[in-house]
Amino acid sequence: MRITTSFITLALAALVTAGCQCKSCNTKVAEIADDGSTIAAYDESNGKATNNEMTITEMHIKDIDGNDHSLREEIAKNKITIVDFWASWCGPCRQEMPNLVNLYGSYKDKGLGIVGISLDTEKEAWKEAISNLGITWCQLSDLGGWDSEAAMVFNVRGIPYTIVTDSKGTILATGLRGSELEQFIEEKLK
Repeated sequence: MRITTSFITLALAALVTAGCQCKSCNTKVAEIADDGSTIAAYDESNGKATNNEMTITEMHIKDIDGNDHSLREEIAKNKITIVDFWASWCGPCRQEMPNLVNLYGSYKDKGLGIVGISLDTEKEAWKEAISNLGITWCQLSDLGGWDSEAAMVFNVRGIPYTIVTDSKGTILATGLRGSELEQFIEEKLK
């Protein structure tokens, strides 16, 4: 089968329009317990929970200085928390970051928290991006790239990618960015 230049152009345009760096595409995510039951599931295609019992998995991840943080404890500090998966090498992530910086500045005093989980593999590049992009919220990474524990647990296949939770870690929405994310946060923190 011969692939035409038009097809390649359309495929590249679709990827750029989607604005993500992808490992692969996946629309349904589920967390399965040891006994085989579903603990949490959500549909990435519409950012909505598929049940009311979904909560963020407890895990410990290090910050830029090597200090261990509990993801659940970071989430519990806020009324609403955005868990933002990103990387310094991800162009769409860097383009989205000013929106997150503005959102955080507008809502942090009303109960918004953000926890960044980087899929970087190089600590210096991660550290430089945090500084250059004006990120002031908690940043975590195991420097495992796409093979990081958090990316695997939450089945992250493309970045930037967000998970919005309440203070108990209940997943309220996924995959929101830009104005959709801002409207969602505004509604939740009225």
